[in-house]
Amino acid sequence: GSVIKLIDSYNGTSLQTFTGHLNSKQLPLEASFSPDSQFVISGSSDGRIHIWNSENGQKVCVLNGDHKGPVQCVQFNPKYMMMASACSVMSFWLPSIDDEV
Repeated sequence: GSVIKLIDSYNGTSLQTFTGHLNSKQLPLEASFSPDSQFVISGSSDGRIHIWNSENGQKVCVLNGDHKGPVQCVQFNPKYMMMASACSVMSFWLPSIDDEV
């Protein structure tokens, strides 16, 4: 469905629910944490990447990587401070620093 649940691995209780992404094709969409566990990231069947605050479940942003199909895989590489997302093609996301004060 279009719901991602954060489950406590020790007792199985639901800690948080993340909504607002599309999964109209009922595909297995992978969700992952940012390296600091502050954010949950998931792909969507509309080709976009959705990011939520892991503590309060609020959506932080939606990224458009020009994916033509459903984004089923999103992973961070903390060593290189990079995120990768994939459908049939892969996109690499690099952080940028805004120079404006």
